[in-house]
Amino acid sequence: QKFAEKIDNAVKENHSLNEKLAECTEKNRKVTEKLRSLEIENASLKDSNGTLEKSLADATEELLLVTDELSNLSSEYDSVKGTASEVKEKNRIIEQSLSDAKEEHRKLTEKLSTLDTENVDLKNTIDDKVEGKTR
Repeated sequence: QKFAEKIDNAVKENHSLNEKLAECTEKNRKVTEKLRSLEIENASLKDSNGTLEKSLADATEELLLVTDELSNLSSEYDSVKGTASEVKEKNRIIEQSLSDAKEEHRKLTEKLSTLDTENVDLKNTIDDKVEGKTR
C-alpha cells in the first residue's frame, strides 16, 4: 500500500508538474510572441528613425543652403543699398547743378535781352547820327 501511495503521489506530482509545464510552455509561447512582436516593432522604429535622421540631414543641408543664400542676398542688398545712396547723392548734385544752370541761363537770357535792347538803341543812335550828317 505504501508503494501504491507513492505511485499515486508520484502520478499526482507528475500531473501537477505537467500542468505547471503546460502553464510555463504557454507563458513561454506568449513571451516568445511578444518578443517577436517587439522585435518587429523595434525594426520598424529603427527604420522610422533612419528615415527621420535622413530627413533631418536633408533639412539641415537645405537650411545651410538657405542660410548661405540669405547671407549672399543680404550682402547684395547692402551693396545695392550703398549704390542707391550713391545714386541719390549724385542725383542731388545733378539737380543742384541743373538748378544752378537754369539760374545761369535765366541771367544770361536777361543779359542777352538787355544787350539786344542796348544794341537796338545803339543802332538807332548811329542811324540818327548818320541821318543827321546826311542832311
